Amino acid sequence: MNKKKSYWVSIDVISRIKRLCAEESLTEGKLLEKVLDNYEEKEDIQKLASRLETKLQITKKVISDVESDVLVAIKMLNSIATLQNIFTVVEEGQLLKDARMELKKEKNEKIIQALNKK
Repeated sequence: MNKKKSYWVSIDVISRIKRLCAEESLTEGKLLEKVLDNYEEKEDIQKLASRLETKLQITKKVISDVESDVLVAIKMLNSIATLQNIFTVVEEGQLLKDARMELKKEKNEKIIQALNKK
């Protein structure tokens, strides 16, 4: 079932239609029909453009959210790397401390051995 649409057009548009009718050797009705078909197509294109605009906005929002999540993940990874560096430094510090203790122990043993020999 075709529904007829009502269009409001200016007198200027009507005069252009009449002039085109004369140039194209068309009846005003046929030319008006072509013009209205064109308006309907433009309306469909505008609706499609509007839907695409909405999808684009949604896509931009998703991209923004993903970028935000990636930045948070990078910060978390940097924090983990910092903690690993701290643990490494602590471990190395403990190793140095253990090595110093071992050296002191060896020195003390040598001193005790030297005293025992006297």
